[in-house]
Order: sequence, then C-alpha cells, then structure tokens
Amino acid sequence: GMGWFVMGLLLIFNIGHDAVHGTLSPNDRINRAASLVFNMVGGNAYSWRMKHNLAHHLHTNIEGMGFDTEMDPLMRGSPESPHRPQYRFQVLTAALVYPLLSLLILLVADFSILPKVRAAGLIERHPPGEWVVLVASKAGYLFLALGGPVAAGWSWVDALGVFLAGHLLCGLLIAAVFQPSHYFPESQFAADDHNRPNWFALQTKTTMDIAPNSRWLTAVLGGLNH
Repeated sequence: GMGWFVMGLLLIFNIGHDAVHGTLSPNDRINRAASLVFNMVGGNAYSWRMKHNLAHHLHTNIEGMGFDTEMDPLMRGSPESPHRPQYRFQVLTAALVYPLLSLLILLVADFSILPKVRAAGLIERHPPGEWVVLVASKAGYLFLALGGPVAAGWSWVDALGVFLAGHLLCGLLIAAVFQPSHYFPESQFAADDHNRPNWFALQTKTTMDIAPNSRWLTAVLGGLNH
C-alpha cells in the first residue's frame, strides 16, 4: 500500500518527464531509454512526446493546438475553448475529474492524442510500431499492476483498491501542477496559431511558477514547478 502511495506521487514527474524532454542526460540514447519509464508505469513515452513536447510546449495555451492541458468536453480551462452547457457545473465536477486524470491518460488520452496531432498537422504520420508498443505496454502494465499483487496472495479487491488509490493521488498531483501552471488568470491565451509571439515570449506569457521557493515541492516535481 505504501509503495503505491509513493508511486502515485512520482508516477509522472522526474525521470520520465525530463527524459522525454532530452534533459535528463547529455546522451540522447540515455534519455530515450529512460523515457520508457513512462511505459513501465502505464503511460507511453511516444504519446507523451507528442502531446507534451510537440503540441503543448510549442503551442502553449493556443486553442486546438496545445493539447496537454485541454480537457474539452469534460471541463473548460481557456476563455478560447467552446462553451458547453455542462461547464456551468465545473466548479463541482472538477473535484471528480481531477483525481481521474492519471487514469484518463492511462486508458484514453494516450490513444486519442495520436490522431489529434495528425489532424492538427503537427506530424504527417506515426510509425506503426509505436501503436504496437502503445497497446502492448498498456496491456503489460495492467497485467503486472493488477495480476502481480494477486499472484503474490492479494485479493482482487485489495489489488484494485491500491491501484486506484495510487492513480487517484497521481491524478490530483497532475491537476495541481499542470492546471495552475497554464490555466491561470494572469496567463495569456490565443484562439489560433496566427500572430503568436516567438517561442520564448510564448512560454513566459502562458506559464506560471508554483511555489518556486519550496524545496520539498521542487524535489517531488523535479523542478517542474519552475
């Protein structure tokens, strides 16, 4: 149980995030190998690179382009996102949606992002092998994460309980880091990719620091709060 609690805190950040960015090591082979940590914990290094590096960081807070923090039709975070009737209740639904973010990445977003970046014209085609790795690694993760504890003598109820607890905690942490980093009153938003500032200006205009003087938070997030 405690192991799942710690995994819930560290599932997304530190090694995998920095490796996909190519900043964990000056050796690109090491970065690519380390990025597979995402695959080991239910994510996918390739889909993360697509939605986080290619889409989000190059098109931060640009509607229809920076997919990493967009949650339509579940919630509306940008003034440029379309209005939907259910958004009038999102101050309440956020409490349900945010803990589910890790599970949504695991079961939905990693699959849906690939056609999205193609439709947006960010990439011409995805290597077929990446689809194979995506499906196989997800299946392998679920088999080990749920079947492993059962094989060790746990009941299915206990195995599923700690699995969900870890992911719900991770989902809350993802929301606490990524949402206020960009969806904040002082952040700037754009309806499209026209007349955008240069990349450096785009990052400073759309991104907020989160408790940058907190050593504990900086350690847990691997500096992602800066």
